[in-house]
Amino acid sequence: MRTYYAGATRITDRSLEILGRMPSLERLEFYQCPGLTNAGLSPLARLPRLREVEVGRSPNVTRAGMGVFPPGIAHATGPEEFVMSSQPNIVAPVSRTLAVGDVAHSTAFYCGVLGFESRPPAVISGPARIELVAANSAPDSTGAMRPRGAAPVFGLMDDFAGFREAVVRRGGSPTELEKVNWIKMEVFQILDPDGHTLWFAQSFQEPDRPKGSSRQLMQMLPGLLLTDVARGVEYYQRVLGFHVNYVQSDLGVMDRDHVTVLLIQRKPEHSGVSFCEAYVRDADALHAELVGRGANVRGEPVSHPWGLRDFHVLDLEGNRITFAQPFE
Repeated sequence: MRTYYAGATRITDRSLEILGRMPSLERLEFYQCPGLTNAGLSPLARLPRLREVEVGRSPNVTRAGMGVFPPGIAHATGPEEFVMSSQPNIVAPVSRTLAVGDVAHSTAFYCGVLGFESRPPAVISGPARIELVAANSAPDSTGAMRPRGAAPVFGLMDDFAGFREAVVRRGGSPTELEKVNWIKMEVFQILDPDGHTLWFAQSFQEPDRPKGSSRQLMQMLPGLLLTDVARGVEYYQRVLGFHVNYVQSDLGVMDRDHVTVLLIQRKPEHSGVSFCEAYVRDADALHAELVGRGANVRGEPVSHPWGLRDFHVLDLEGNRITFAQPFE
């Protein structure tokens, strides 16, 4: 391996120590790697073939720390560059190698139209790095060879509508914005000069924002009220296909696939009937299964204009569960 790139990852100085044992390395680039520090750079400085090192937006690596490298091969962005640009950004790491017919022509497209930065042999945009090679084919992330013009690239944006507007202003010809309901992404497509398909997208289900420790909510467990929890536990196993996670006299924790529901003893402060909804892979197949099990299925699956195909089931005490399949 001659080139190594890490962008927006949690690698640490320990990773640099391992890289320092790989004498074939010639070029290293690190972008948004807060786990790297000046102290971890020394093993890299001993690599015999190293020609270039770039460290960007990694706040614990400074220009002074990069002084361990011989003159002319190292570059680190300064603290003034650690602040994210107000321009639309790619927010998820991308590392691809694309076969192109003319490296200069392709570089001009990626930089002039898409706003990437040229850092030969690659073009860079935030944590995305695309290496452009003059060849008839290049390996994808699985190692399979992709012919020139056959490799797709996917970029997750923080303001992809603004990015599309910028691409149009620079002379690009992207497709219109389109919502893909199955993946909850709004996307557009543009082809590069060699015919590679470039997809840029942003979630429309929840705003893209840093996945930091301040995001506390992970999963919600719906509670369904029952007068007889023991009967409910048996019913959910036999009729609805759930399994027991935990059970006591006034509580049943029931699992099926990736879903957990709580069967809760009905009390004066917990009265009435309950409702919950679960997304499923195949509403029609599950409908047929539950009908066969003797469940109280309320009608056939129905497709709605908001992109869900669903049906309803009532349990033995009238709690309603809706099973919904997202579709295009």
